Amino acid sequence: MPAIRNEPTTKGKRVRARVPVQCPTCDKVLNRKADLTRHMQTHDKGAGRFTCPYDDCQYATLQKSNLTTHLRTHTGEKRYTCQDDPGACDFRTSDPAAFTRHRKKKHDYVPNARSRKGTKQSFPLHHRGN
Repeated sequence: MPAIRNEPTTKGKRVRARVPVQCPTCDKVLNRKADLTRHMQTHDKGAGRFTCPYDDCQYATLQKSNLTTHLRTHTGEKRYTCQDDPGACDFRTSDPAAFTRHRKKKHDYVPNARSRKGTKQSFPLHHRGN
């Protein structure tokens, strides 16, 4: 079963459709085959893990960026500060995903479309315009 198939769009261009795949170990359904490859590492106790160096903290992750975000919970660093409504919104966080969720929910933020590696986008990116 192919993980991705090409489907025609209304403008004659082809887009890559996501075909869900199921983990053979825990039956979790993932959106893409690449996600399954990464997910399978969670079942491998010998997989390289990044662990928190703080005593009494058992946090471990497969991605270094997740550990970096976690470490900020120990240091109290909150590098993401909301600038969408100066003076009225004082939201701050150490987690970039939480920051994006906040902006979407509270300020109707629409992030720019992410481009795929090796492709050129021939359409303008959608954004709020501020």
